[in-house]
Amino acid sequence: MLIIGFAICLLVVSGGLAFYRLLWEFETYDPSLVDPRQTELRHFYHLFKACYAAKGNAPQSLQDLDALKQQHPMGYVAAANGDLVIRWGRTPAKSGPESEQLLAYPADIRLKGGPMLFADGTIVTYQKTWVEDMFRSFREKGID
Repeated sequence: MLIIGFAICLLVVSGGLAFYRLLWEFETYDPSLVDPRQTELRHFYHLFKACYAAKGNAPQSLQDLDALKQQHPMGYVAAANGDLVIRWGRTPAKSGPESEQLLAYPADIRLKGGPMLFADGTIVTYQKTWVEDMFRSFREKGID
């Protein structure tokens, strides 16, 4: 009986420690571990979407974003500094085939992989080898 009581006590303590460790991991989340290029893409998407909503058509160049650069300065800087390759003329879309269109990605993505922004606002991070496969797939489907 003593052994059973000891085993139950051990289970309760180890369960409590596991729960405490889980809480500790949430408390020690470090936002600096997020790829800054992903943050740039997120800000750019907000600017791109706001421009589309304001004008009713997709931005064709950086000049189309000028009117909203004060509202979304980080998105504008990301677009203007040349670190992003932007597929101008695409419309933000929440569903359908348009939502799967590539909207923007970092210029250095082919060298080291990284995040890609799609027309629905989804950001997916790819390893370098996956990026080449992705671009190859786009070429095969006739997507520029």
